Amino acid sequence: MRAWPKVALAEICSPAERYTTPTLGEIYRQLGVRLWGEGAYEREQIDGGDTKYANFNCIDADD
Repeated sequence: MRAWPKVALAEICSPAERYTTPTLGEIYRQLGVRLWGEGAYEREQIDGGDTKYANFNCIDADD
């Protein structure tokens, strides 16, 4: 892995920006990312009325 060049993350990918406002009564799936390269995982689901976040960022396949 030491032979890989270091580049800014923005050079190889772009952020997915699909924001939605949480709605009371609607269930949302959550995504977490583990540290040290262990990858993404699905967190617990949450009702839109149980969050203090003003927006969620929606993630699709191949993001």
